[in-house]
Amino acid sequence: MPNRILKDSICQSEKIDLLSSDAECLYYRLMVQCDDYGTYKADPRIVKSMCYPLKDSMTTTKAEKLLNELVDAGLIMPYEADGKRYLYFINWTKHQQIKNKRSKYPMPSDSDIEEYRSKIERCHSEKVRLCSLNPIQSNPIRIQSESNPNTNTNSVPVHTHGSQNNVRLTDEELDRLRQDFPDLIDDAIEFLSLWITDKGDKSKAKTHNATIRRWVIDAVKEKRAKAKPLNKSEAERIMGL
Repeated sequence: MPNRILKDSICQSEKIDLLSSDAECLYYRLMVQCDDYGTYKADPRIVKSMCYPLKDSMTTTKAEKLLNELVDAGLIMPYEADGKRYLYFINWTKHQQIKNKRSKYPMPSDSDIEEYRSKIERCHSEKVRLCSLNPIQSNPIRIQSESNPNTNTNSVPVHTHGSQNNVRLTDEELDRLRQDFPDLIDDAIEFLSLWITDKGDKSKAKTHNATIRRWVIDAVKEKRAKAKPLNKSEAERIMGL
């Protein structure tokens, strides 16, 4: 059973506050069912059976309604791959640790996620229900299968970063990374830049933005935690005092 991180800031979350008690309960239950990358099956029948195995009062219809409530709040993104429906926790990489090397399910692309984030902001400002545009039951976002990749049609300019000038990010990706990891992103970019130079660009992620979010941030955190601070006498010795 996976371990998930819940921060005390969730108590002040405006998105969580939009939820009914039942929808908030489903949100937490989904967190322990989804994979290490924040994805899970969006079939209400599966959600009902896996998240509420002992609750006879939960129905498929109610599970579908609660899922759409999570969509409306901008907490999950529904999408489709290989003819199957999935969901993705929008801010998963900001709060959770990723240990597995690969997702159990097809992942939405970074561009799809960023586009959906923009849609969330637009719909909330215009007071339009997200699930009316993108319901769990029908019309989810369709993504290309990893087993059947096509040419990337994303024409957004990509710039290189890091001391080795080999970390590729769009301006929007970099801005979002700086918002999500303000104290870590510069070290993360440099870590990845040196890692690529040393080991080659062997990451299974499709973009460096995804690579940074999936494991580089955690690697930087671990590296910082292992760094041994100098005591006063050591510092004075190094400085020649």
